[in-house]
Amino acid sequence: MNSLLRARHACISFFARAFDFNGKSNRFDFWIVVLIYSAINIAIDLENTPNAFQNAYLALVFIPWLSLITRRLRDSGYKPVWLWRALIPFYILFQIWIILIWLASPSKKAPSFSESHKEASDSEPPTS
Repeated sequence: MNSLLRARHACISFFARAFDFNGKSNRFDFWIVVLIYSAINIAIDLENTPNAFQNAYLALVFIPWLSLITRRLRDSGYKPVWLWRALIPFYILFQIWIILIWLASPSKKAPSFSESHKEASDSEPPTS
């Protein structure tokens, strides 16, 4: 699939998966959505649109942004709890930069259930 079709698919899935906080999103899907919606946001700000329109736009994209960032953090191997910590004002000062680096990191393959189950059974003490 070429890049334009992938970009179109990423923008459509941004809203289609708005309430999917459990899946994963790859780097291309995440960053193309960031690029496109940042351009839209800049255009809205430069055109001096009414505040009601800006608030409606923010309300429209807020939940999809949270779900996309949660899925991207999970895909890059980090716990989504870091996003929620970054929403607290005290943490924003230093954690937002860490999260941006994590969002740009490559995907990590999640261990399968059998591997994690095997490790857990190996750590249990033998019963005699």
